Amino acid sequence: MKNNTTRYVLVSEPIVQRCLDDIRARALNGTTVWSCEIKPYKKKRSLAQNNLYWMWVGIIADDLGYMEPEDIHEELAKIFLPPHFYTGLDKEQHERRMSTTALHVREFTDYLNRVEMWAATEFNIRLPHPMDYDEAMGR
Repeated sequence: MKNNTTRYVLVSEPIVQRCLDDIRARALNGTTVWSCEIKPYKKKRSLAQNNLYWMWVGIIADDLGYMEPEDIHEELAKIFLPPHFYTGLDKEQHERRMSTTALHVREFTDYLNRVEMWAATEFNIRLPHPMDYDEAMGR
C-alpha cells in the first residue's frame, strides 16, 4: 500500500499476531513515528453491485433518450445521496454530494433499492436483475 501503510482485517488470531508483530517492528525501529487506527471493518460496494448499477444507469438513459449515463448518475446522486455543505475559499456555502464509491455494501444495496423504486414509479422502467438474465437464458 502507499505511504508504507499496511492494512490488516483482523479476522483471526494469526492475523492479529502479524499485525502486532508489524506494529512492534515499526514502532521500535526508532526512525519513524507511526500512528495506528482501529475501526470496524466495512466492505466497500462490490464489483457486482457496481456493474448492476451502471447497467441500470445505461438502461435509464436509453429509456429516457435524452441524457447520458454519467448525467443520470449525477442526477441519482443528487436525489438519493445526502448533501454535504462546506464553506469554500470564497467564503460562500457550497454543496457537494457523497460519492457512490464511498458507500459500503449495505449502503449501496439501499441506494440500488431506492434507484429501482424511483425508476419504476417515476418512469415505469423495470430494471432487470442478473437472475432475470439467467431465467431468460434457461439457466
